[in-house]
This record gives sequence, structure tokens and C-alpha cells, in this order.
Amino acid sequence: MKPFIGILILLIAGNVGFSTVKIKFKFRGLDRNSILITRPIQGKVLSLFATESDDLIIGGGVLDYTMQINESTFINIRINNEDGFPIAVSKEDSISILVTRELKNGRPSYSFKIEGSNEIAHEIYFNKFYPAGKNFGFFESISKSSKDVTSYYKKAKSYIDSLTSIWDSLKVQGYISNDIYNLYLADTRAVLYNEAIKKLSKVNTGDRSYQSYSDWLNIKKVMYFQGNAVDPILLRTYTGSFLYQAYLQNILRDDPSISDTLLKESEMSYYYYYNKDYREQAWGTHLLAIRKLFPTLEMTDYKEIQIFKKYFPNSIYLKKIERITDSMINARKERQRDVQIDAKNYKDLNSIFSNLDGRYFFIDLWATWCVPCLQEFQYSEQLNIFLKKNNVSLIFMSIDQEKDHVKWENFVRKNIMPGQHFIVSEKIQDELLKILVSNNAGTSLFIPRYLFYDKDNHKYYPDLPRPSSGIILEHEIEKILNSN
Repeated sequence: MKPFIGILILLIAGNVGFSTVKIKFKFRGLDRNSILITRPIQGKVLSLFATESDDLIIGGGVLDYTMQINESTFINIRINNEDGFPIAVSKEDSISILVTRELKNGRPSYSFKIEGSNEIAHEIYFNKFYPAGKNFGFFESISKSSKDVTSYYKKAKSYIDSLTSIWDSLKVQGYISNDIYNLYLADTRAVLYNEAIKKLSKVNTGDRSYQSYSDWLNIKKVMYFQGNAVDPILLRTYTGSFLYQAYLQNILRDDPSISDTLLKESEMSYYYYYNKDYREQAWGTHLLAIRKLFPTLEMTDYKEIQIFKKYFPNSIYLKKIERITDSMINARKERQRDVQIDAKNYKDLNSIFSNLDGRYFFIDLWATWCVPCLQEFQYSEQLNIFLKKNNVSLIFMSIDQEKDHVKWENFVRKNIMPGQHFIVSEKIQDELLKILVSNNAGTSLFIPRYLFYDKDNHKYYPDLPRPSSGIILEHEIEKILNSN
């Protein structure tokens, strides 16, 4: 019996401090949906670009999710890869989220209703503080009107205090738990001070003296202090962590004990100061995520990888980056013959499709400068298999300017993107806008966008889910095919 007792003790000890969080999702608008929930590594948001704790749930109108946590933290929720938000959770929370999807001006639009644990706090965070940029305009305005950095700081602090005092009010009234209060207060205060520090440099005092620079530097330090930039709780938030990282980066560049010039110039230098227990993991997952976006980028051309390699020469993440590069490029090289570039200047959509064989077409609207567009290309292999199986042609329509034709063509060839490629004129872009938006007055052609075209019936199906939604996109295409 002794071995069994020993194992039991280990199992119990391994779960000490962990509690369950339950989230129920109820959907309106689509009969099939996906949820991607990003959970922090070791309870910390080590990298905004990648984690090793992504949970994907696919199903119908009601989906249940359960997770184990040992401390309160933020998680990030992505719905159908079209919209989403971060939310703070603590032990034993039980939350219900009603998700409603509608098409507004031809574009998917989501609304969320949160009920359950800390529901008022969640609604306030989502409506008042997310996305954070909705509160940034004030700093731009006072940076232009302030005559010195001291007056700018006083106005900024007063504004931030007026916004974040809502959390104290909720705590006094008992509408927010202590753990969620700490997270939301730390996150919102840090986000606002981070933006305030960025705009500090725009304050034009007209004085270029040493004293003026000294005042600016002192105010900057005070604002880092007011934002609690060194508080480790910021590593459990998704947006507040920007201030933590900016502070570390600022300190490192002034650290006389560090002589590594490349590290000081690095955009990711803040990882150098991360705790040794998770420094390599945080830094490595960030670089791995970038590699997935740009698999053809030469390792020797990317200094961030070289800096990481200097400090972690035997890291498993370097091996993963090499494998990602090899596997993605090899998979695309097998279909290199399927890359077809048409450089003709077509006058309208009909003239494009009249030269193409087949009935069904999946259209990807993108541009070489559009990062979200490029992010979707890592899912192209699975999409290609599905489209080919269903006799659907893949069409890429770039809205790059004609003067960038060479850049566009080189990008397509280097990244080996199977499909038929076109740069579309402004006239064709206007056509697409009319298809995507019923009343396109005053609107622009936002990308990435995805359409399906049935040439026999001359019918477009606009605003399909992104390729990264996987089976959700496949389900929508199957519905179209089955209806014809």
C-alpha cells in the first residue's frame, strides 16, 4: 500500500492551490462557431504573440469551457477568429458570455453580454477600457496644448485617475472581487500611463536646455512610478504588460553593465530582464510566432534570432524555428507550379473571371503591407487541400498600388503562395466594395476580406470567416456548395 499512498500524496500535492474556472458561451448568428482561448504560461502573459497554452473549441450554439488556474490572471478569448477580447478570471469563477454576430455594412460585427462572477466589472472593462485606444485621444490633445512637461503630467494624471477610480467605486460597493480588482486596476492604469509616456515626447516647450531635458526625464520616471511599471502583476495582463516591457527596455538601454550593442538595439531586449525560470520560453515563443508568419525570412537576415541565439545557443526554440521554416517551405515548394501570377491590367471583375476556368472561386483580398493578411497565410495549406477537394479555385486579389508591382510579385514568388494572383485596380476595388457593403458611401475597403464567387449564377458570398477559423470556414463554404 505504501507506493499507492505515495502516488496519491503526489497527485494531491500537484493540485494544491488550483481551482476551476467555468465559462459558458451562447451564440446567436452562426450555427457553427469556434473559440480560441489563450491561457498564460505559468499564469503569466510572457509573450503577446505566442503561447503554448491555446485551447480551441469548435461546436454549435452552446459551448462550455473549463480551465484550472492557481492565481487570478487574464485570458484572451477569440471568437471565430473575427473578434474577441481579454478578460480577467480568478479561482472558482463561473461566467456566461452571450455572443451575437451580425453583418453591418457587409462586415461581421460582434456584441458580448457577460453574466456571472464579477459581471459588472467585466462589462465596464469591455465597454470603457477595451480596446485601450479609445481613451488615448486625450494625451495627444494635451501634448499639443501643454507649455511644459509638468503641466502635461498633471493633466494626464488627473485624467487617468478619473478613469481608473471606477475600480475603487466597484470595490467599495462589493461588485468586484479583490483579485479581479487588482488585475483590472493594474492593467488599465498601466495602459494609460504607457500611452501618456509616449506622448510626453511631443510636448513642445521650445526650450532645448539641459534643464528642460532633465525635467522631461524626471517626469518620465515619475510616470513609470505612477503606472507601477515594476509591479509583476502586469505580467498577468495582456495590455498592461506593455508598460512593464517598455520600462525594462528603457532601463536596459541605460544599463552600463550591459555592453551588448545589438541587445540594446533589440525590439525585444526586455526579455533579457525576465525571470530566468521563463525568460527563454517567453523570448523563444515570440520568435517562433514571427517565424510562422514569415517562414521564408533568412535566419541570417533577422538580427532578433541572432541575439536570442547568442544567449540560448542550444535552445529548443531555435530547433523549432528551423523545423517550422523547413516544413512550411517544403510544403509550399511541392505546389510551386500552382503559383500563377497574372500581371494584366483588367478593367473589371468580369474580365478577370471570364479568363478563368471553373465555376467556384474563393477570393482572398490582401496586400503585402497588411500584417493580419500575412498572418492568415500560415493556414493556407489546409485550406488549399479543402478547396482542391471541392473543385474551388483559390484567387488572391491584392490592393497593392500598381507602382509596387515588382514588390508584390517578388513577395508572392518568394513565399510560394499557390493560387492565381492579381493586383486589382481602384475601379475593381470599388466593385468589390459594392459587393461587400450595400451602401459604400464614405467607407473603405478593409482587409483581409474573404469572398466566394459562383460564376455560373454570377453570385458573390461576401465576408466569409478567415482561413485561421479552419473548420468554420469550411462549414460556410460547404453550405454554399450544398445550396447550389
